[in-house]
Amino acid sequence: MKKNIKRIINLTFATAMLFLLMPITVHADSDTEAKKELKRAKEAWNQAQAVVNSGSYGFFRDNSSQEAVKILKYASDSTKIDASHITNVGAENDATSLENMKKIFEPVTDYSTGKTYQYGLLDEMNDLRKNDNDFKNSTSENHSAIKVSDLAMAIAQAQANGETKSVAHWLTSEAPVQCANAIVASGSDYIVSSSSEIAAWGYGNPYTGWYYEEKEIYVNNPNASFLQTGHYQAIMGSGSVTMGIGSNTKTIYGHNFTEDFFGRDTTQSYTVEEYAKKFEASSGRVG
Repeated sequence: MKKNIKRIINLTFATAMLFLLMPITVHADSDTEAKKELKRAKEAWNQAQAVVNSGSYGFFRDNSSQEAVKILKYASDSTKIDASHITNVGAENDATSLENMKKIFEPVTDYSTGKTYQYGLLDEMNDLRKNDNDFKNSTSENHSAIKVSDLAMAIAQAQANGETKSVAHWLTSEAPVQCANAIVASGSDYIVSSSSEIAAWGYGNPYTGWYYEEKEIYVNNPNASFLQTGHYQAIMGSGSVTMGIGSNTKTIYGHNFTEDFFGRDTTQSYTVEEYAKKFEASSGRVG
């Protein structure tokens, strides 16, 4: 996926610098036109920077995904969330930054097989589900592709931001994954419910640990506990209708990945390919 935002900003900056450095002629018309061009370049710069600063919040807002917007508003509210779990929307290392969200959907190579997945980590995960022949008592549902939604992505991003200070899930009562329905719904509405969460710290590709390392234990040790194989079982489990994943790049182990699965999500959902293309198209927007 191309770095559309940076390209826009760099080109705009180059345009602005061109007009700043070029000699001003004595002709009044030329002088006026140069000033107009410089003004337009500055406006384009400001618009592009506003896109970057809004991070995934701006993406969700522009998609009219009010539930996802509500999640990030909640997760970034210091009156509700303590500093160790807070989301800083659009900040450089935050899971809501466009750069960190973009990395989720960039092509990724599976370390174990060498296979490359065009649409990133979630594309890989669905392929692992599809081709796994070792999960016990599996049905077609265990091998079906799980979709992605803005709401699922927003929750996973908030969770990733809340899991930077220690190697532990953030599952207290105020964690977005625990109270998501209360945040986004009103009255007796039932919009979303979590089915499971998996998290990793320091892995280049989290499925190395979540899937391959734990699958080996699952296959070779029939008496292995859920603590030893729970991530693998979450990936292969049935009952999830959507999923989302977030990555914060400033944690106690460099970066993390948090993936959340949802057994109920009544918001708009997409295939991984559809979502990746939608995000790529939107990440190059100005304004």
